[in-house]
Amino acid sequence: MNLNQYLETHKEFELAKLLGVTRQAVNYMKQNPERIGAIAACNLEVATRGKIRRIDLRPDLFGDLDYEPGTE
Repeated sequence: MNLNQYLETHKEFELAKLLGVTRQAVNYMKQNPERIGAIAACNLEVATRGKIRRIDLRPDLFGDLDYEPGTE
């Protein structure tokens, strides 16, 4: 699931609160997914309990990871 898909059923301000950022920061990530940094991608994965995976957000950064959900 990508960030836009997640935000179809969740509110930006709720995700922002979980991440400890502003709603504007979440909106920026939504509009510029290629600019989401490695730490932010990991934080999104944790905050959404794996619904948004870092490997799906940034395969260029995490594509070589041997990743299976639930094995962290």
